[in-house]
Amino acid sequence: MIALREYQTECLSAITDAKSKGIHKPLVCLPTASGKTVIFTSLAKQVNCPTLILAHRDELIEQAIDKLLMIWPEADCGVVKAERNEMNHQVIIASVQTLSRKRRLHDLSKDIGLIITDESHHAIANSYQRIYDHLGIHSGQLHLGVTATPNRMDKIGLGNVFQKVVYEKNILDMIRMGYLCDLQCKQIRTQIDISKVRSRGGDYDIHGLSPLINTENANELIVESWLTHANTRRTLAFTVDVAHTHALTSSFRDQGIGAEAVWGAMPVDKRHSVLKDFADGNIQVIVNCAVLTEGYDNPQIDCILMARPTKSTSLYIQAIGRGTRIFPGKKDCLILDVACISDKHDLISFAKLFQLKESPNAGETLTDAVNRMTRPVVGYGTKPVPESIDLFERSRLVWISLPNGFRLSLGTHGNISVYAAQANNKYHVFHWDRQESTCITTKPVDISWALGIAESHAREVTDGRLALVLKSASWRKQLMTDKQRQIMQRYRIPFTEMTTKGEASTRISEQFAKSPQRVHV
Repeated sequence: MIALREYQTECLSAITDAKSKGIHKPLVCLPTASGKTVIFTSLAKQVNCPTLILAHRDELIEQAIDKLLMIWPEADCGVVKAERNEMNHQVIIASVQTLSRKRRLHDLSKDIGLIITDESHHAIANSYQRIYDHLGIHSGQLHLGVTATPNRMDKIGLGNVFQKVVYEKNILDMIRMGYLCDLQCKQIRTQIDISKVRSRGGDYDIHGLSPLINTENANELIVESWLTHANTRRTLAFTVDVAHTHALTSSFRDQGIGAEAVWGAMPVDKRHSVLKDFADGNIQVIVNCAVLTEGYDNPQIDCILMARPTKSTSLYIQAIGRGTRIFPGKKDCLILDVACISDKHDLISFAKLFQLKESPNAGETLTDAVNRMTRPVVGYGTKPVPESIDLFERSRLVWISLPNGFRLSLGTHGNISVYAAQANNKYHVFHWDRQESTCITTKPVDISWALGIAESHAREVTDGRLALVLKSASWRKQLMTDKQRQIMQRYRIPFTEMTTKGEASTRISEQFAKSPQRVHV
């Protein structure tokens, strides 16, 4: 079983609340690596009705199967793709390309209560529309769309399929919460002028872009820049077209760098072999063209090479999302961004994506750059700033405010503490267990990031059993216990006969947060 993260639980509640208000076609927008598959498979278990999960890549189908059976081991699950036509199951996970064919659709029951469209920014396509038209629309049906990129290059809105975004977090939100790794960016400046390249489908026309980008000099410059800034990093490169993929791969190899190309028409078994070698560390660089933007998960990737200029926010987000997963020993992910001469309003860049006033400084992470450019300078003090207090008060968990931070008491599991560091508005996270204190953070971090790390660690050490510290836990409304009464009397903590367990627990925790002594209640 998987213990849901707080925001995943919030997301499921948002979907349920929206349905109760008549929103039967909600859209959820969460970045790559934030557990969208966990959310929608949890929804399938929760709703427990005839369900159809639509995906457009084999990798996404396999992920959905794996997560569904982890969340809901007893689920009656069937797969529709290629030669498999397992329609007579409660939960059907289907390839859009396969299911949209007439003879397959003929076998699909219209009695589907829950439709889930993964990577739903594709939902406008005719293949999806044929499936939706076949199923029709009825009042009891719920159609959930999940995507990391709600914006489409062709500017056709998803409002034709979905009613409203009911839950959303962006990459920066998830980095600050501690669920994605931080990002750095380094521009590879060129004199390539792409300002006259025409657009097609909302992005640069490939046939006009390729001759300008795929040159010997440009590819050599890319490799030289990689050698300077990323030669120890596991790298995934995105190129303009197949010819560029092979040319850039050759440029890497000419420098003695282990690199392989991946493209759409590549035999599947060969692709799997290359990706396995990459995962095993036998290859340092994978160069791909429009293949590994969705459904490919390798958390070891710590460099994304954007060798393909783009006007598409969606494509850029999908590409850098391949490097945002957390992995032991991975500090951040470096985005190497090829900068061309272009209309600044069209070309997507790292700074534009995150709405930065300027490009980050050398070695500066995204969160550091955002803090420097958006947050007023605050003098260091021992007390948390009001922003910090508000953040912890809004948490679903019972945090105790300290003179220099916050504490979450976990009973027999010790406590999690967030302390202000000797830096402007930065914090460290500690786990105290019995007589040992362990610092969880390797460096001081933003308060929202510290909160995310702290609560994630609390779930980990308690195996997800956080009823002790949930503000909404039913036990907190019961009258205090005799043991709590005795402790409060002994330490002269105010109480009345109507004091609840929750109130007593909080007051006792506040009392002993001021003392080196620890008491488990």
